[in-house]
Amino acid sequence: NKDKIENISRIIEVDGPHHEFWQYRIYDKYRDAVAEIEGFETLRVPVTEIKQDNKLINSLFKSPIYVLFEKNYNRNLKEFIDEYILIFSPVAIARIQKTLIEYFLTNLEILKQPKINIAIIERDVPCGALSIENLDEYFTNLNALLRDGSKLELPKIELTIFPDNRFLKYTSLHLKAKIGNEIYFNKNSENYDIIIDHSILRRSCIYKENNYLTDNKIIIRSSHYSDNSFGNSRRVYCAEPLQYKPLVKKQNDGSYSPVTQIEKNINFFI
Repeated sequence: NKDKIENISRIIEVDGPHHEFWQYRIYDKYRDAVAEIEGFETLRVPVTEIKQDNKLINSLFKSPIYVLFEKNYNRNLKEFIDEYILIFSPVAIARIQKTLIEYFLTNLEILKQPKINIAIIERDVPCGALSIENLDEYFTNLNALLRDGSKLELPKIELTIFPDNRFLKYTSLHLKAKIGNEIYFNKNSENYDIIIDHSILRRSCIYKENNYLTDNKIIIRSSHYSDNSFGNSRRVYCAEPLQYKPLVKKQNDGSYSPVTQIEKNINFFI
């Protein structure tokens, strides 16, 4: 079946002549065994064969999935910016919102401030202004449905966006946020309560980045491996149930209709 999707993990190891020594053979055998336990197939190719016609490697790189890898690797970002924004911006918006909510949960005192100054550094797709606007809408509509004891008011957010130069023409996606550059950031970095450095295309622990360095910066990157070590697993937050106002009223025929005053707020979540 040509349409069948098969999940295969491979490690291609190019071995130099020193791998012929018994010490390296023992170490390589151990590594291959550990890789196999984790579901990886190890393909070892002597460096001497790289310069020759290696049938195994050639057939591997001609397979459809590797042809796709090569196509994606050589893709010119400038030619696909519109597609990247349509595909990745919604995900980026959700990641920033999740990060901010987690920050608020662990730093409740910041919600007592009359205003929160936030800087969002966009390493690629525009997402910062849209994420803040949508988060504010979420809080506004949710609070409209809650009883007074369950409401959580979000302070006014002063937002500054530091956009990627490749996406400068998409200024409309920054809405009413301030726009800054690195010089502006260096002069005003101490004025921000939260600094988010976001990229959806860059992988964590790969790029060396030395811009916008501050103590209160939150870095968001895409992971290039699954880290299930202690402290890095998904977290579940528990809290008291929210107390909602009556959302519907019963009609004479037994059916229910939304409460008119909050119908718009209910529809926001539908």
